[in-house]
Amino acid sequence: MLKRVLLLISVVLSLTANAAKTDIVILKNGDRITGEVKELNQGKLKYSTDDIGIIYVEWDNISQLYSINNFEVVTGNGFKYFGSIGWSTPGKLKIISPAGTEELYVHDVVIISPIKTGFWNKIDGNVSLGFSYTRASNVLQTNSSLNLKHQNEKSTNNLTYSNILTYKETERDATKQDAIYSFSQLLNKKFYWLIGLSWQQNSELGILSRASISGQYGKYVFITNVNSLTAGAGALVNQETSNENVTNQNIEALISLRYNHFSFDRPKLSVSAHYFLFPSLTINGRVRQDFDTEISWKVISDFKLSLRVYFTTDNKPVSSTASNLDWGIITSIGYTF
Repeated sequence: MLKRVLLLISVVLSLTANAAKTDIVILKNGDRITGEVKELNQGKLKYSTDDIGIIYVEWDNISQLYSINNFEVVTGNGFKYFGSIGWSTPGKLKIISPAGTEELYVHDVVIISPIKTGFWNKIDGNVSLGFSYTRASNVLQTNSSLNLKHQNEKSTNNLTYSNILTYKETERDATKQDAIYSFSQLLNKKFYWLIGLSWQQNSELGILSRASISGQYGKYVFITNVNSLTAGAGALVNQETSNENVTNQNIEALISLRYNHFSFDRPKLSVSAHYFLFPSLTINGRVRQDFDTEISWKVISDFKLSLRVYFTTDNKPVSSTASNLDWGIITSIGYTF
């Protein structure tokens, strides 16, 4: 009896798994692949198949796509569409929704995100770890990061955490930690708005704790399957505590630039960079800057190697004994899920 029950469960699970993979991709060379669309991002379609697992297909190689599931589809000019993807002529996508039908050129589409059911199914992310040790100076450095994204039809929630811990034999240890939560919405015509909460610690700049709330409005200057650039402006309010436990409040303007580049040829890599400028509105003459860039190489499956370089400056740090500049070069290995 038990064997029959287990066999029945196995058959049901097998049928369920097979039923889920009903999407169809047709390549420009005529090849037809049945599977499940995971997402289109950075010029690559993430696609799950029964035979070879997760594959990544360059979007430029796709002629047609069909799926009965619902998606959010974003074009390079910033317009958004919601619905399933029906059969269309080669080189086009037909978006079917209760509001009607829209036909888009495949090369105009830059983002496809499944509209999933269930909270946990809507979460994507990645995690990375790294360390280095120099025997000559007896310096050990470790780093880690976690990025989580939850997306639905109306908004995107992002949660990121990163730390860099430096242990020195002859000097005091150094700590850099960043935790950021953001709630954002992509509007039509490439505009977006974002609200963020953050917490930081940076011993090199004399910051024991900095808690902030911010808001900004911005636009994608351009977005393609190879590059994207966003520019935004806003303001933030923060409370800072120095290493000497002195606390103050500060209001700052915020100017941001973010750039991403994606390469599909060997080596398969992506480059991301951001720059933030924080001119103080309450502390005369104070200006903070934050620049961070990361180069990631895909090595195997969902694993990647990363090289990160960051610079953080503050011309009037909260601690009189702190440095005006903190910078670093970080290597790590990460996994995307």
